[in-house]
Amino acid sequence: MTTEQLNSLAREALLVEELAQRVVEKLLARMKQALVVYTGSNISAKEALEAMGRLRADGFTFRVLLSQSAANLLDVKEIQRVLEPEELWIHTPGETPEALTARYDTIIVPAATVRTAAHVAACMADTPAAAVILDGLMRGKDVILATDGCCPDHSERERRGFHMAEPLKQTLRGNLETLRSYGARLTSAERLDEAVKRSLQKRLSLI
Repeated sequence: MTTEQLNSLAREALLVEELAQRVVEKLLARMKQALVVYTGSNISAKEALEAMGRLRADGFTFRVLLSQSAANLLDVKEIQRVLEPEELWIHTPGETPEALTARYDTIIVPAATVRTAAHVAACMADTPAAAVILDGLMRGKDVILATDGCCPDHSERERRGFHMAEPLKQTLRGNLETLRSYGARLTSAERLDEAVKRSLQKRLSLI
């Protein structure tokens, strides 16, 4: 092989590497455009919002859907201040849940209720929030869900006066395990940002 042929191969290899890097960068930029779904739980709300703020500082952009109960319970103005969402909807999004989830690879649930976890586990898309989460799982999207608000073993529940029988706890734990089996990535509110980044890294590693 001549020197010119070797140089040509080297140039082609560099071009392929550059194109691959550009593809990865575009995919990462798309994955950093996240759809955020809040349902009506305020357990660990401060920790979840701090984690979301760290994602925002790392270049993530958001569109946010709050259920009506979440809007009544959480500080919507503070969520807007920290996340700087491109759009924020209360109860009803600007598009159908199916249209929304089709546009996003990353769906983040910083606050999930026992009810939402149970309904999604039972494949019930009876609210816009549940429909977004369920449709995301059906499409194989990265759905990262903080379990603080729907985990029966969270210490805050007992402080709030919840003393559940063990069979009830087992049922609620079972809902979470069902969500995990559907492909949801479960995490705590304070580590939500870490879980989101791990999810992105795993998807990129499969390319």
